[in-house]
Amino acid sequence: MTDLNAQTSYQEKDCWFDNAKAFLIISVILGHFLSTVMSFASFETTFPKWVYVIYKTIYIFHMPVFMAISGRFSKRRVDSNDYVSVIKKVIVPYIIADTLLMLFFCALGYHSISDFSYLNPMYGMWYLFTIAFYQLISPYIVKYRFTFFVAIIVAIAANFFKFNLYGGFQRILTFYPFFLLGYYTATNSFSFCRKKLFRAVSVLSFVLLALFTYRFFDYICDLTLTTNTVYSEIFKSLDVTKLEYLFIILIRYALGFAFFIFTLGIAPTKKNVFTKLGTYSVYIYILHLFVVVFIRSMDKQYGIMDNINTNPLIIIFCLMVIPISFVLVSSPVRKLTGWIVAPKFKAEKK
Repeated sequence: MTDLNAQTSYQEKDCWFDNAKAFLIISVILGHFLSTVMSFASFETTFPKWVYVIYKTIYIFHMPVFMAISGRFSKRRVDSNDYVSVIKKVIVPYIIADTLLMLFFCALGYHSISDFSYLNPMYGMWYLFTIAFYQLISPYIVKYRFTFFVAIIVAIAANFFKFNLYGGFQRILTFYPFFLLGYYTATNSFSFCRKKLFRAVSVLSFVLLALFTYRFFDYICDLTLTTNTVYSEIFKSLDVTKLEYLFIILIRYALGFAFFIFTLGIAPTKKNVFTKLGTYSVYIYILHLFVVVFIRSMDKQYGIMDNINTNPLIIIFCLMVIPISFVLVSSPVRKLTGWIVAPKFKAEKK
């Protein structure tokens, strides 16, 4: 989910980052499927903790890393202040997809059309909204010294205050350091990530992250960067001081930065069957939202998630993300939905 519809000549470096994006986009869908299980499935006994652990583990790294990769591939657009490209390749797809998702919600009885605003993205559309915002403002920000460090300070401060503004403004502030990380390291080849020792360290890091999540589950439960949770709300559920909360925030950002390179460390460099998922990750991202909403609407009407009540069934349900991903990037689906994800029209920068 980087440059939304431009495909470049295919080289090993492209494969490497596309494989990383494939891993991340599968993590995104898996997170939404796990969220569906946690919200709607009925378990006869205690709900399995492993579901929550995997869910929270994913949410610690997947969007921070996606933002970093997006920042990396936005460098050319930011440096040239190519706002026309931002409009064509990010804003227009966002407007089309957000409109269709809102109509889909309305058709299923979830929302009224009066609730709709392009400044208040529907469901997962906040990502496109945020990327467009970053690409439009960054040309005027990155030219200043210490921008990265100021962004971190502002992002940390944003975790202590509630902003009642449209567009997930909290997320725009909290994720910007990751976007800038990708932007400022865009010329770095990260060749060390390809070394066998670092790959082993990367795999171990993901295992340790899951164990870390399991061990400190109560603290991580409400402290993911993808929410708009702030200290005043955390204080009500967890007995933490502001200093302890600051320490937790710093850990979150450190993990997000670290897992950018750890994700590259586990990503294959050669083209494989999953590479295509990364190449067309934006198709998967936009279209899977409709799939998830449809599943939840079917549960609302027919209670289909009540049948997902054992560990094997949860595993099977979650494994569906892989075939669904391949369907969403298939040639027929891309041809059918290209006008949404990659609309073609002429626009020139004056």
